[in-house]
Amino acid sequence: MANTPLLLRSTTAGNKPSSLASGQIAINEADGRLFYRASGGTVTPLPSVVSYATTASFPATGLAGLLYLSSDTSKLYRWESTIYVEVASVATSVSAADLQSGILPDARLSSAIATYAGIATAWNQPSATLDIYPRGEALSTGIAQGAGTIYWTFFTPSVSITVSSITMVSGTTAASGLTLARMGLYTFDETTATLVARTASDTALFGTVSTAYQRSLSTTGGYPATYTLNAGTRYGVGVICVGTTAPLYSGRLMNAGVSGLTPRCNASLASQTDLVTSSSLSTAQGQPWARLS
Repeated sequence: MANTPLLLRSTTAGNKPSSLASGQIAINEADGRLFYRASGGTVTPLPSVVSYATTASFPATGLAGLLYLSSDTSKLYRWESTIYVEVASVATSVSAADLQSGILPDARLSSAIATYAGIATAWNQPSATLDIYPRGEALSTGIAQGAGTIYWTFFTPSVSITVSSITMVSGTTAASGLTLARMGLYTFDETTATLVARTASDTALFGTVSTAYQRSLSTTGGYPATYTLNAGTRYGVGVICVGTTAPLYSGRLMNAGVSGLTPRCNASLASQTDLVTSSSLSTAQGQPWARLS
């Protein structure tokens, strides 16, 4: 009685044994595949991945149980009766240079995904700064007017960034006769605006119409010279002018009913002598624009 060979061999790509006896193993040297006899007698390949340059290089007929990697896209496929079906994408590394360039140049994507650097470029802002909203939306030059009133614009940064200065732009009315004027940075929990950093008081602020005023954060009063904004956290920029004539600011106008919805976009607080921490916020229609850098 003839012995059943325990190891079968083929050198033809795509070959698969039609049947195997119990204990038999078949190897396809061309494909680098091993086959065994599963429960019930089914010929089953041992799971593995074979790599090809592109999907066009795949065998015309695939093998069930085998994963096919297309190296150009880093996508995995399996053979389903008559076609190859994608099952997963293999992660690839993204370099710091890719992130800083503004896009993720990944062949797995139908189009490149913008990173913060790319979004910043689209917003026409330097990547090392944070505009609290796109400056192209700051269409009004008549935002807010009231000496002794704090005006806040709230925002949520999409990236963590450390800042040391605040820039705001005057509108069509210049300030005059000021005794105090400063900008400040706040955290905001939808109830309380908490002052965490501020500029020094400068009575020359907003003294000329349609002019950008950049001021550094000041350590006076125990506040920090730099402050780190964390992505996804709510913040606000506040401004106050105390004196004879408060300026108008450049920014955008909103319906009071809209600005009062949560999350809050803006707020105001009248009858103040300086920037303060407060939970007594009133609805405001104006959103002064600011840049943090």
